[in-house]
Amino acid sequence: MSAVSTAPAPVRLFLSGNEAVALAVRDAGCRVAAAYPGTPSTEILEALAREPHPGLYTEWSVNEKVSLEVALGASMVGARAFCAMKHVGLNVAADALMTITVTGSEGGLVIAVADDVGMSSSQNEQDSRYWGRFAHLPLLEPADAQESYDMARAAFDLSERFSCPVIVRLTTRVCHVKGRVIPGTPERHEPRGFVKDPRRWVMVPGNAKPRVSSMYERDLALRAASEASPFNRMVEGSDRRIGFVTSGPAFMHVRESFPDAPVLKLGQSHPLPLAQARALAARVDQLLVVEETEPLLETELRAAGIACRGKDVLPPTGELSPDVLKPAVARLLGEPVAELPHAPLQLLFPRPPTMCVACPHLGIYYTLAQVRNVAISGDIGCYTLGAGQPWNALDSCISMGASMGVALGMDKGRGEIDAKRSVVAVIGDSTFMHMGMQGLLDITWNRGNVT
Repeated sequence: MSAVSTAPAPVRLFLSGNEAVALAVRDAGCRVAAAYPGTPSTEILEALAREPHPGLYTEWSVNEKVSLEVALGASMVGARAFCAMKHVGLNVAADALMTITVTGSEGGLVIAVADDVGMSSSQNEQDSRYWGRFAHLPLLEPADAQESYDMARAAFDLSERFSCPVIVRLTTRVCHVKGRVIPGTPERHEPRGFVKDPRRWVMVPGNAKPRVSSMYERDLALRAASEASPFNRMVEGSDRRIGFVTSGPAFMHVRESFPDAPVLKLGQSHPLPLAQARALAARVDQLLVVEETEPLLETELRAAGIACRGKDVLPPTGELSPDVLKPAVARLLGEPVAELPHAPLQLLFPRPPTMCVACPHLGIYYTLAQVRNVAISGDIGCYTLGAGQPWNALDSCISMGASMGVALGMDKGRGEIDAKRSVVAVIGDSTFMHMGMQGLLDITWNRGNVT
């Protein structure tokens, strides 16, 4: 994102989706940006921190929950605030999120969540769009770098309009693929100051009950706004045999594969603009929902009485592509499935990811690999590669900080067959700070026999 801070508008920049989000955060007059690193979201805060901007504070927080709480605090004093995390990070931040949706926000509060569709560097493949529904929050889904900029910037205005956080849901493809971005004119927003309001900010039951009622009233206003959102648009097409409802990068694959088909492109996918979906369904013979990854839009459309197809035709996991869409639609239309050309298989020696040369963990893993009759509970980080050849030095890896709790459970739950087996937990420094300290406290307090 070089020379962005001094570039006059309008200019054309070549940015990744993550860099585009970072530029939008800066141009929107954001005052506080916090994040916890995790692929594919890491480069957002890196881009912000790489070129310091007057009036913008950035930090790597100890975990995602803290990053969201830092952003909330900035919002409470009337500043625009931002936090970023990968999909599993929102699980960690959920405790705060599900209360913040009740209190609402003051200054614009934007949460960027990056889903690792296809699990290129994650332990699971979860669909963060569910959090928008669960938390009753508006959710935006960019399809490319330009939309990443436009939606991230608009999210601040949307947040202040409805006094609630806004989720911008990215995917690995959007985060890392580069494209042309035309930025707008930067803004400045001065904090309005903190206003004491215990009935809003102190979430004891007596205060929370009326706030929850207000949250449901907000849902109705958000639905009307979604119907009118410029990010939800109909792309006309002459082939009425099939129409598509898409969101995020799936739109690109649909347009490439079926340029003559009508498409409802959802940029603000929650709340779902049902009126637009009904209008499309009435004009086509069949309606196919193309989304990554869960059948979320499909389920909502069917619940509203709109007949559609979706994951009964398309795969439930992994990234979509024209190679996936074209055969599926051909079968749906009763057309012959064209054989796709494939490059000849090259017999190359497989080279899986491995530890770096001279990594200080190598000696530890070499030693652990020599130990017999041991159970080794691992954790999240580059050192998870110790599970591979030639060390085979990890027996489990579940989630951030899980090495401690899993090891204690192994110790307390083992029977005679494992009585002589040693239990070892392996965790890195960042993961220990993120979520491992509590597990170590638990081991110590409960006198666990864990190394």
